[in-house]
Amino acid sequence: MPKGVKVEWLFQSLTEHNSARQSVVQSKPEMPSVFRKILSVDGKSYSIAIPTEAYMAMKEAIESPDESVPFENVLNVAMLLFMNYVDATTTVSESCGGGGSTSSNWGKDDDEDERERARRCAQDANWLCKQIRKYKGPHR
Repeated sequence: MPKGVKVEWLFQSLTEHNSARQSVVQSKPEMPSVFRKILSVDGKSYSIAIPTEAYMAMKEAIESPDESVPFENVLNVAMLLFMNYVDATTTVSESCGGGGSTSSNWGKDDDEDERERARRCAQDANWLCKQIRKYKGPHR
């Protein structure tokens, strides 16, 4: 191979290699945005990290069950459930005047996506934060 052809071949080979490498770098998927928050419950800090799409679905599914229970409290309960902080969830829901216990089949389903799980957490938080009405029964 003559010297000029060899240099041209080497340059073309390097150019093709660099363009292939650039296309790999450009095709990296974007990292999903994450909502982050630190919640303090009974002196303990709980780190919350929820994909933003799931957080938005959770907020849309929150229904403050009672005017005396702030939306933010119900949302905090839902976020704690999403992160599987069940003890903290119970504490916060009881401080709202709610029942305070989660169902026994708690956790992420194998085929459940993050948004659906966030909605389920919000629905459970709505229920957990409902005020307990004590039945006083007939007076004797």
